[in-house]
Amino acid sequence: MKNEVVDLDAEERNREEKKNDVDFAIFERDDLFKIEANKTYEVGFAGIRNTEIEVQDRQTGERVKKPALELDVDYLNGEKVQKKLHITSKNFIAQIKILYTQNLLFNTIFQITRQGEGYATKYFIVAIKKKENKEK
Repeated sequence: MKNEVVDLDAEERNREEKKNDVDFAIFERDDLFKIEANKTYEVGFAGIRNTEIEVQDRQTGERVKKPALELDVDYLNGEKVQKKLHITSKNFIAQIKILYTQNLLFNTIFQITRQGEGYATKYFIVAIKKKENKEK
């Protein structure tokens, strides 16, 4: 009998990805913040940029590049952090860009909630308080 090395974490990720009703999977990284469904987060942002992220097409299994908005997260649920948030939802990107053009994005703490899965996903973002002054 041949010994075989099995990556249990990869198998678990594959099972989790198949549960979600979306056509692509975003590859996980330690520095990424992922908004989970039906959870509410308090989030502050420090930077914004357009980017492309590599995702796996669920139908073909191929890696493809997808346009995304990358946000630097500096505050998460009461803690100072250094994480990134990649957004591919066109509606959520539109909401973020409005906050950016109104000069609210970097000086406000927001409450963010995601509801639904796949194409039925909806994001809700509400300003809840001003960020504290960094220099005291």
